[in-house]
Parts: sequence; structure tokens; C-alpha cells
Amino acid sequence: MITFCNRTVSALPITTRCYCILTHHAIHPICHPLSIILLSLLGSLYSATGYSETWKAHPLETQASFEKVISKKGPFTIAYMPPATEFNYYLDIGKGIKAQSLASQSHSFTFAPQSDNPEMQMKMIEEVIRRKVDAIILSTHNPELAAPLVKKAVDNGIVVVLINSDATSFTTPVHAIVGYSQHLGTKKIGEYIVKKTGPNSPLSIGIVEGSPGYHTTQRVGGFLKGIESSKLNVVSSLNGSWNTEGGYNAALKMFGKNPNIKLVFAANDFEIMGVSAALKSLKISDIMLLGNDGDSAALERIYTGELTATVYTDPIGMGEIAVNVVLDSLQGDFKGGFIETPTTIVDQANVEKYWAKPEKMKNSNHHQIVIVSNELPGLVEKSGEGLYLDIIREIYKPEEFTIILNLVPANRASNMVQRKIADIKLGSLKGELEGVLYPQWHYSADIISVFYRKYNVSNWKGQKTLKNKQIVWIRGYDFEQYLYVPMTAHEVTKGTQGLLMTIHDRTDFYLDSAFNIATLINENKMALSSIKFRLNSFKIQEVLRLKQYMAFSNTGKGVRLRKIFDDRFPKLLESGKLKSLFKKWGYEPFPFECHSQIAPCP
Repeated sequence: MITFCNRTVSALPITTRCYCILTHHAIHPICHPLSIILLSLLGSLYSATGYSETWKAHPLETQASFEKVISKKGPFTIAYMPPATEFNYYLDIGKGIKAQSLASQSHSFTFAPQSDNPEMQMKMIEEVIRRKVDAIILSTHNPELAAPLVKKAVDNGIVVVLINSDATSFTTPVHAIVGYSQHLGTKKIGEYIVKKTGPNSPLSIGIVEGSPGYHTTQRVGGFLKGIESSKLNVVSSLNGSWNTEGGYNAALKMFGKNPNIKLVFAANDFEIMGVSAALKSLKISDIMLLGNDGDSAALERIYTGELTATVYTDPIGMGEIAVNVVLDSLQGDFKGGFIETPTTIVDQANVEKYWAKPEKMKNSNHHQIVIVSNELPGLVEKSGEGLYLDIIREIYKPEEFTIILNLVPANRASNMVQRKIADIKLGSLKGELEGVLYPQWHYSADIISVFYRKYNVSNWKGQKTLKNKQIVWIRGYDFEQYLYVPMTAHEVTKGTQGLLMTIHDRTDFYLDSAFNIATLINENKMALSSIKFRLNSFKIQEVLRLKQYMAFSNTGKGVRLRKIFDDRFPKLLESGKLKSLFKKWGYEPFPFECHSQIAPCP
């Protein structure tokens, strides 16, 4: 797959792609001059044609009509709606969508729950239909729940393209589907491991499934098909819920009952990285670990030898292709179907073709960790005390790092880690910053709540209560990407401003973490008493919970720090030390549940 002139064509297999042209996949630093000339000629040829003419689209069993799609010229507004933003894989798809949208002078935005929450995703689909977007690029783990809303979008003339799927039949007609063959991809990795271990190897193996549904059926089924001619013996198959924590807990339970397992296949890379973390906690080594997706963190771990192999599915390229399908659909050049994207198996022998090593910084002090954050009482304080700093000290204490703390506004902190001036930014939502590295594990979670006068709300109904209201939050927090109702939002530089605006009836709600709201009220008791503030006239109500991540600089040092964090954080959690730190600082509720070798999550 090669991109020229904002068109994507299947001119060459993925492994021979010319990266001097497709710079955001910069893995091969050099292209042969002759290949550049050849590919440029091909680009000129294909740029004159529509996307649908350069890719063969397989027919859909549930093909939506294009009758209600009004053919028009851009720019267009495209809503990208993955199941959750906690999945790095879907963030990579989003990078491709954003890049190709910008290249075509269209606007795209990501709108999704932070954690996999189908009910919230449905409310968000309702909201983008209300906004009258031109297209929705959708991936959902609950097709049945989504069906009525997808039909509503299609009936409203919105182009709907499913992504990261290969099902030619959806629960209701859609315009197009873009994705790789999941069954064939995992069949490849099954055949790969049979070849690697030998067809007569009687190894016991475990499978970590995704949540029940089509994707799990196809991926697990493909892997089983790939090993059916061998003597590999599946002794355990458990649900890993598509995420790192789920893979971690599944592995604890799996190896507790089957200590002789020598190989684990997981339905995605997040789960297999959770398995890897659990094995370190259990002090079990020499287990072959197979994933699926080609997540950048998984590729890094293949490079270091912690994972054996994965099915690389080129998520960024998939996102680019989906945008081209959308553009041609809106312009009347594409008439529907399934577009299959390529897959390949990546292991240590070829990983450097697919994983770009991060930059090595000169003059970087590898004995220091430069941390940036805004000041958060009880969490990150000027004195160097606080819950989050205690967590960092526990994680990095064995390496004897010196911690350098810089307290700056949230936006400046983001800028510093992006520019590689700092090593870690605290308090980041996964995927909100470009050009940084996110770990698999979150270190905390904020209970995002509203502070308001009681008489303004007679019956609290969650986010619905905020509909068409005036909301204030601190600049840089970007809560709008998780709120699915229309509202008028205003930003302030300090929490006290938002608090006072609410007290003086200049806004309906102040939105912040419950911890921060309570801290602000407590720290400003004297000032508030002077304006006759009465706490019993106000209320704090939870709106949503957001996992907090550390954002690491995209450098060699950042890679090392991220790896240390992902390796040691589960141990901190498992030992009970993390919970004791939360209790010490009075930060409740504890945002991690069911983590125990004795009684892991079901």
C-alpha cells in the first residue's frame, strides 16, 4: 500500500513500501532512486482515478444505498468513533484518519468513551447525528446495540464506514467496511508458530480471547485453524476484555490452574502485553507470547524479545484508506463494498522494518527523571510530596533516579514533553497528545464531577442534565471529547475562577475532578466565608471517570522509562502497596479493582 496525491493504492506489498514518500511510516530511512521514479509514475497514474477504481471492493451482504447521500464537494466533517480511546491501536487508526483528512482539507475528530462502554458510545453516535456530520467511521464491540443508530445515520444521508472489521454482513446496512481479514491474519500466526515449534510439538497453550462477539470468534477461530494440523494442546481459553488489565488478570487465573502452559495467543496486543506483565509478576519465563494488531508498544517488545510475534495490520494505513473511501463516497465515486487491507507476521527477524526506534537525545542525563505537571494539592505539591509523586518514587526507586519536578500550567507541561524537554508529563488522557509515548497502564483515575447550586437542578440525570447549559472547566482539560450532549463550554486558567463563577451564578456548572473541587473548597474556606458561601446550598455530582496516564517523551530514555513503568506498576498493584498509597492520601475510590493472585477478576 502506497499513498500518493491523497490516494491509496495497492501497487506494492506493505513490506516493499517506499517510506521516503509515506513519511509518517518512516521505518526505512532510504529509498532506491529508481523505486522513487517508478512509484512517482504510479502515483501520477492512480491520482487521476478514484479510490474505488484502484481497489477491488468485495460485495457486502448488507449494503446501504447511496440514494440519500448528496454528492458534493468538500471540505467534509468526519466523525471517527472507535470503541474507546484507551486502545493504542485505535489511536493509530485515528492518526491515519487525521492525516488523510488534513491532506484533503476536510475536518475529522475523534469522539469515543475512554474505556470500552457501548452504552456511552451509542449516546455519542446520537450526538454526531444531531451535529449533521458528513460521515462516520465507526468501530463498535456491540453491533446489535449500534444497529438502530447506524440505520438512523444512513437514513439521514450520513456515510457510514465500518473500520477494523471484515464482516461483509453488519446488523444493518452500511456504505462500506474497511479492515483486514481477521480469520486469515490469525491463521497466519497459528501457522507461523506451528512452523516454529514443529507440527509434532505437544506443548500446552492458553488463549486470551476478547469480549464475546464477532471479532473474538474470527480471531480465535483463525488461530485454531492455523494450528489444527499440529499437536499443540489448548488447555485454557479466557476472556481478556480487549485490554491490558484483562490480559493480566486472565493470565493470573490461567497459570494458577495450568502452570505447564508454554505458549499464549491473545486476540489483541493489549491483552498479550497484560499477559507478559502477569508472567513477570509470577516470575515465570520462557513462554512464547503471540499477539494481534501490530501496536507500536508490542513491536517494541518484540524487538526486546519480550513478545514472540504479532499480526501486523498497519492501523495508520487502514485509517488513511477509510478516509479515501469516505471522500469517494461523498463525491459519488464509490458505490460500496468491503476493502481488505494487508497483514503480515512480525517477529524479531523483521521487526525493524515496522518499528521506528525513538530518537536518542544528546546530553540527556539518564540518572534524572524530569517530570512536569500543574500543581495538584495532595497529588503533586511544591514540596515534592503527593500521591502521584509517591507512585513515581515507588516505580523508579530501584533504578536510583533523581526526580526533578517542574510545576507549570497543563498546556506548558504538554509542550515540554512533546519538545523532549521533559521526560514525563503527569495527568494525561490517553491519545490527547501527539508525538509522545503512552504506557499500557493508567496510574490513577479522576472522578469528573460538577459543582452546582442545588436549586438549578431538580432531578439529576447524569450528562443529560448538562444539555444546553453553561459549563466551565480549566483550560487544557478538554472534557468535551467525552461529553455527548450539546452545551456551551468556557475555559478558565484556575479552578478557583470556575468555583466562584458558579457561586456567583455566572455559570451553571463547574466541571473538575471531585478531589480537586473538594480541595478548592477546603483551601479557600476563609475567602468563601467572606462572601457568605454555604456549602449545603451546593452539590457535587459525578459525571464520568477518566483514567489518568503518564505521557513519556518519544526518546530512547522515554522508551526505557515507559517500559520500567509498565513492568513494575502491576507489581505495585499486586502487592497492595498502591492501594495503601491511595489510602494514605485519602484519594478514594481506589481506581483498580479485583487485582489479586488469589482472586483475580473473572
